[in-house]
Amino acid sequence: MITEGPIDSLFLDNAIALAGADAVVNIQPQQCTMIFDNEPRNKEIVNRMIKAVDKKFNVAVWPESLKHKDINDMIIAGMSSAKIQTLIYRSTYCGLEAHQIINNWKRI
Repeated sequence: MITEGPIDSLFLDNAIALAGADAVVNIQPQQCTMIFDNEPRNKEIVNRMIKAVDKKFNVAVWPESLKHKDINDMIIAGMSSAKIQTLIYRSTYCGLEAHQIINNWKRI
């Protein structure tokens, strides 16, 4: 798992952080999941998600019912790491399905 922020990565098993959403990652896209912040109104985040899908990465798209901005906020609100990881696994998409889910999720 590759998170957008370093603090978010601390709460997940087998995770690293980009420490900036535009970092270049030299790994096989099929081997990881990109996890961006839950900001459907942020044009830059949406564009980064689309670019990641275009590069064949798996992308986690947070459910609309989730009101927290990022993993750190979820932990502060009382969610367990295990519950967050399960949510990520259930909300991970790739290819055309990911594009469709992102288009339904975004608010720009």
